[in-house]
Amino acid sequence: MFKQIIKMPSFWKSVLILAMLFIIFYNLLYVSLQYGFDFDTYFTNYVSKNISKFVFANVLSGAVYGFVVVYFRFYRNLKNQQKKNS
Repeated sequence: MFKQIIKMPSFWKSVLILAMLFIIFYNLLYVSLQYGFDFDTYFTNYVSKNISKFVFANVLSGAVYGFVVVYFRFYRNLKNQQKKNS
């Protein structure tokens, strides 16, 4: 079942979209709670000092979140289709 799901092009497109949305939402939430929507301070204090950590953490967390959520959504859909066909 796993191999069948990850071979679907729509699966990876959904993972990418969800990962990007997660990264945007997470960073907006972080800026609002920690810096009160002061983006200049956020970029000078957080992003510019730790750019590699910032990029790595955002890409990794977005990819993991996107993969897990989309995988279980596709898995549920495949299981439902199998039940209908049998």
